[in-house]
Amino acid sequence: MNYEKLSFVDDLGRLVERDVLIIKCEECDEKVACTGFTNSCFCGADYDSNGDKLADRSQWGYETGENWRDII
Repeated sequence: MNYEKLSFVDDLGRLVERDVLIIKCEECDEKVACTGFTNSCFCGADYDSNGDKLADRSQWGYETGENWRDII
């Protein structure tokens, strides 16, 4: 696993720096920063906070009746 320092401004306007998991997208080889519960690549692939690829959004909520819009 590859971690990099990422700087961003939080909701209160403070500059925050933290180590973030950076993965390579399985679909297009672009870098994806895993900063949240669900992390999307520009190509549309989704990953969880551990960098594991998630199922296609059309399958999200199949067992629970949820829609992907409920999760994002």
